[in-house]
Amino acid sequence: MPLNWLCESKKWKLSLSHLFTLSNVHALKSVFAGVALGIFTPNRIGEFAGRLLTIPEQFRAEGLFSNALCSLAQFITTLSFGILALLIVLPEYIPTEYHIYSQLMRGLCLILILVLLLFYYRSTLILNRVSRIKWLRKLINKPEFQINLPVSILNRVLLISIIRYVIFGLQYIIVLDYFDLPVFTFTFIVHIAIVYLTVTIVPSLALSKLGVREGVAILILGNLANNDLGLISATFILWIINIAIPGIIGSIVLLFESKWNSLKW
Repeated sequence: MPLNWLCESKKWKLSLSHLFTLSNVHALKSVFAGVALGIFTPNRIGEFAGRLLTIPEQFRAEGLFSNALCSLAQFITTLSFGILALLIVLPEYIPTEYHIYSQLMRGLCLILILVLLLFYYRSTLILNRVSRIKWLRKLINKPEFQINLPVSILNRVLLISIIRYVIFGLQYIIVLDYFDLPVFTFTFIVHIAIVYLTVTIVPSLALSKLGVREGVAILILGNLANNDLGLISATFILWIINIAIPGIIGSIVLLFESKWNSLKW
């Protein structure tokens, strides 16, 4: 868990580096504050508000984009690994006579990954073009609004997102192994990536996603593991580790440091 959130705080700090310098401690506090507010919102979109509360007011418009960039990098990573996992197991579920559809689906999936990566690396250009729209400029209230993130930072944010994904996978494998599930097989590891993909794209509240995770795990891993209780227990423990505990920490941060603007940056 510490590695997971240290990686996320590093991403957040990197995405803001073109605006101002955020200390490692404040970056971590900011991430925890986002988790605390995100628990009660669909797909944890409240994390945006939680993080923006922790940065100087004059940078919040750009900070909104920076947060979206961090989320997009993690979404692309989860989607890409999940799609690659689907491409591996697809022949097992599609009959031979429908091979042409399998190939078509693979092509579409790869195109989707390329489009997402293109959107990610061109996101600053797209935003700067969109921000020139008059009514949007009034909404932002900053005519000089510009985002200039170099490719080197985008690469590092994406790389850290991949490292976070690996940490997610290792967490799941370790906890599942504790419940004596056969995790050390290629097939099982590939299906774990499909679990993460499914949970990510299913819209739900972070609290209700607790039930979604268990249902998805049983649906996808049930036939491989034959241990529904172990799957439920492992998924519940991961939710406590990655959501509940950071959410409690973030609530404490918000409680004792509510006057963020008074902090010395």
